[in-house]
Amino acid sequence: MQKTSIFHYAPISGVATLREDFIATAGYDNQVILWNAQSGIPLTRVNHDHLVNQCEFSPDGRLLVSASSDYTARIWSVPEMRLLTVLNGHSDDVVKASFCPSGQRIATCSYDGTLRIFNIDGKCLLVCEGHTGLIETFDWNIDGTKIMSCGTDGTIKIWCSLSGKIKNNYHKFDYDIDTLVSLGVNNFIAGNDKGEIITYINESFCFYQAHKSGIKQLVKYDNLLLSAGYDQEVILWEISQEGNINKICSDQVPVSVWTRSASFINSKTIVFASFGSTYISWSWLNKTWDCRSWQASYSKNSLALRGQEIFSTGDSGIVFKNDSKIADVSSLCNCITLNNDFCFVAGHTGTIFEAFHNNLIFKHTSSINCCCSYLDLEGRQIFVFGAYDGTLIFVLVSHEKLKPQINCINLGCNAIKGIAFGWNSLLCGSADGSLILVDSITKKTKNIQKQAHDGIVNGVTIYKNGFVTVSRDLTIRLWTEDGNLKKILKSRHPKSIKCVATSSDGYLTASGSYGGHIDIYNHLSGEWIGDIKRPTMSGISDINWSDSLSCFVASSYDGKIYYV
Repeated sequence: MQKTSIFHYAPISGVATLREDFIATAGYDNQVILWNAQSGIPLTRVNHDHLVNQCEFSPDGRLLVSASSDYTARIWSVPEMRLLTVLNGHSDDVVKASFCPSGQRIATCSYDGTLRIFNIDGKCLLVCEGHTGLIETFDWNIDGTKIMSCGTDGTIKIWCSLSGKIKNNYHKFDYDIDTLVSLGVNNFIAGNDKGEIITYINESFCFYQAHKSGIKQLVKYDNLLLSAGYDQEVILWEISQEGNINKICSDQVPVSVWTRSASFINSKTIVFASFGSTYISWSWLNKTWDCRSWQASYSKNSLALRGQEIFSTGDSGIVFKNDSKIADVSSLCNCITLNNDFCFVAGHTGTIFEAFHNNLIFKHTSSINCCCSYLDLEGRQIFVFGAYDGTLIFVLVSHEKLKPQINCINLGCNAIKGIAFGWNSLLCGSADGSLILVDSITKKTKNIQKQAHDGIVNGVTIYKNGFVTVSRDLTIRLWTEDGNLKKILKSRHPKSIKCVATSSDGYLTASGSYGGHIDIYNHLSGEWIGDIKRPTMSGISDINWSDSLSCFVASSYDGKIYYV
């Protein structure tokens, strides 16, 4: 049981520290919580209208800014956490907000592909446009005259923070750049999806192979650098005066830690985001992790149906059959798929786990986002998983022995966020908005639609005449069997669309959003059915059609199941 009424009930996506006084956490439960750094006791909480991605203290410690998927950043007083200013203008999720070194301006980046610079009163001073993909993060340089940004277009751009113009544009990279930190005025360190740390010192690049998979986070503290990757490893480096990095130590992170965000309390202790109620700290000198106050989130991320039985899983890694626990993977699970013999779950650690037999099937080097299954030409069921690094993982398990045949192919795309089987093809939706049609027999790419959506393709399903996709761009798009665009439907969702499913006859398509809405479209009449429904204030994480119940069944980040 929690000892306080203030805690996170969905994953913590961002952490920030103010010396050894305060810690702030930003959560997928829409909450920002301020903690006493010495006691670990939560002091107060405030809310956004949607999930909160990151937060940061001002240099003088009097303010906190939070960045949210409600398209705003908000400035709060510390420690009262009184709302002072709302920063508006972005047309998509605000991923990060950060004070300049003087504390007089705030920069924000968004999935709309822009950087914005505001004054403390909330007036937008500049809009910086130039990235062709999602901006993952940015950092101010030491004197606040420049901003360095990176993203899914594989570029690093340096902007003049006074004019909004691009000063430098680096195109040397074949992989997405997820993270960077500034070094001085013109130098920087970045991390890419290949697991490389890239240093740029005195107009010269140097590459270090640091992690076995993509680097999600770099954090600098004096001459220390922390790198955290999807390989579930953290590495501490020392930065020399010349800008070279030397490894000090490394450690495997607990499965409860989310390496999306980290912050130094001091030179010896680092706090991390997590998949549960509170942050988790790491004392790197003795490699100890403090998880004592942590409890797993009860959010549900995915569900699968078998008759009237509902199987679900989520942040806690617990697999449920209806309301009964049948397995515990002990790490966050993003997806679930099953038949009469096997139930597979996979997620953050890249682990594919078979729940009915309590068996580890496969360990991939990056997170797994989605899955589906199909019958091959011999009538065998093939389970397919889509990973963050653009890999499709095909799993064939024998009924006699749990010795799977594993086949991996890389599609050369961004993270695979949605996948569906139909018309002898696998249609894969990517984080960069593209669609890739893969032949299920030859496993060769048949069709690629670049910029199929103007945002992350979160969900894919089949309908009577082809495929349906949903995205952060608030559209539902219909595709032919060959993967060519047929029709664009402007949805009624006010928030980003997370998931989609179609009835077994192929005529009804239901979509669920991060705002908790579910909407249903009739392909025969070409109309939406009734008013849009909102069974929960939390996001809809997954949705399926039930023949037995003759309705759509949805899971939510509030840990509940809903029937529409």
